[in-house]
Amino acid sequence: MPYIRTDNSGNVISLHRDPSGDAAEPVAAGDPRVAEFLGREVVGPNGEFLSLDLDLIRVLEDLVDVLIERNVITFTDLPAAAQEKIFRRRSKRERHADGGILVDSLRLF
Repeated sequence: MPYIRTDNSGNVISLHRDPSGDAAEPVAAGDPRVAEFLGREVVGPNGEFLSLDLDLIRVLEDLVDVLIERNVITFTDLPAAAQEKIFRRRSKRERHADGGILVDSLRLF
């Protein structure tokens, strides 16, 4: 989880991997303030569109798991590129027990 330092107006002025000094406020990587600080476009109030997309990614991941569990598809039915992406995402999620969508999907550090 990244940590931020903000100015008096609440704007992010620095982003850190670890808490240090004034940068002790933990924030989700998908926080609109982080996206804005990094120059990424945030659509809608408080990055609502980005948040909805990230939520949908998790739904699709869970759907693939259910289809595999019910033997509707096998993991190897998926294209190699999709298998690799799913494997990398699962591995990262397992390493980060919180299972948060935003942290997994936008891991910057």
